[in-house]
Amino acid sequence: MRILPVILVIVAIVAIGCGQIAQMTPAPEVEITFLTPVAGVYVGADSLFIEQIEFEVFNGVDALITSLEYYYLKSDGETPLDSLCCLALHLIVSGESECEAAELLLVPVPITLPVQAYITATGDSNAVARLTFRGEDAYGLGKTFDIVVNWGIQPRL
Repeated sequence: MRILPVILVIVAIVAIGCGQIAQMTPAPEVEITFLTPVAGVYVGADSLFIEQIEFEVFNGVDALITSLEYYYLKSDGETPLDSLCCLALHLIVSGESECEAAELLLVPVPITLPVQAYITATGDSNAVARLTFRGEDAYGLGKTFDIVVNWGIQPRL
């Protein structure tokens, strides 16, 4: 009979401790450390490809990149052309300093019909695909982050 209260106290202490850990854990600080090429040449295809993107964590919190959203902008970098949602991902980026960067290879950048029409009509070499990678901490604590990078789309010269 006396064991039950002791077990309940231990369970309560563990639950409170886990809650404190969740509050103290920050959101992962993930950045793109390498991207090649920095722009793609549009030659009438439906997609271009980024050969390689590398991600690193800078605060030691393991991260999970879960999706990639595409936003297409005109040459002013602000006026939207189109958007696509979403490419589902499951990329774990380790927060341990000895680990190598996590990488994605051959990331597709779909060239939608509005983007194709804009590039063809204007010949604008400054059309932009704004890629937004979304993710969360790998511990299931609900700490989210976004990584945004602009990728150029150039017409064939």
